[in-house]
Amino acid sequence: MSMTKYKKLSVFNTLKANLCEDLHIPIFTSDFEGKILYGNKAFCELFNIDSFDSLSQKYLFGKENSVKIFNVYDELQEKDKAMIEIEHINHIYEITLSKQQNFIAGAIRDITSTVKDRKRMDNYNLYLNLVRDTITAFIEMNDPEIAIKSIISDIMHYADLFYIQLFLKHKNKLKLYNSVGDAPKGFKQTEEFDIGEGVPGTSYQLNRIMLIKDISSDPRFKSTNKNKNISIIVMPIVQNNKTLGIIEFYANRIMDPKENVIWDFIPQFSIIISQLILQIKH
Repeated sequence: MSMTKYKKLSVFNTLKANLCEDLHIPIFTSDFEGKILYGNKAFCELFNIDSFDSLSQKYLFGKENSVKIFNVYDELQEKDKAMIEIEHINHIYEITLSKQQNFIAGAIRDITSTVKDRKRMDNYNLYLNLVRDTITAFIEMNDPEIAIKSIISDIMHYADLFYIQLFLKHKNKLKLYNSVGDAPKGFKQTEEFDIGEGVPGTSYQLNRIMLIKDISSDPRFKSTNKNKNISIIVMPIVQNNKTLGIIEFYANRIMDPKENVIWDFIPQFSIIISQLILQIKH
């Protein structure tokens, strides 16, 4: 797959053309409107391109990424170089753009693993901070009710949540014990649930952590309108194989358990909250 098969730019002499083709780094050029003019072999293999006929960025990177890249092109009117990260087909790419006389040159680097490592490290640091603050609240606060509220507030902060509900079992009901943050718009707050009713009752009955990726599509969620981009994690509070209640974590995004600090923290959190609940009951 040679560059002359598609379009040879006049600024590329034979030496430059051969060098571009031999590089394993995906390289491309475009005009100032975003139309792809050239891509080396690595670029074509990366995006499985056979022909550049009628190819534009919106087909290559997707509409949303196209808008982001065009915004960077606007920046290039005032400076010579710019960099952007985009997500495309389960990969994260870093694109370095430079302004030339008649075109824009770009080099692409797949940084998926780098970004994942970075996110894991950030998540790990959040996890350590959350553990530290939770243990501090548990040890230093004599009032268990105040300690629970403090710990829940810390979780909401570190895990970037906007609403948390804690239900405790009372007789044959799950009763709302505490809530922190702002409820979703149109949310019908229920003070109590029967065992097996709704998301809290289901989690309690099954004694299982539940991830509701989209609450607007779950019939157990009572809402007066469609809430978009809201997901929840529902976690039972267990002590000595006895379920004391459940807690719900709400986020304005689709939460991935494997990349969420709450998921890593659940075992320790359940132990600490259950101990505090037992202190309240006694």
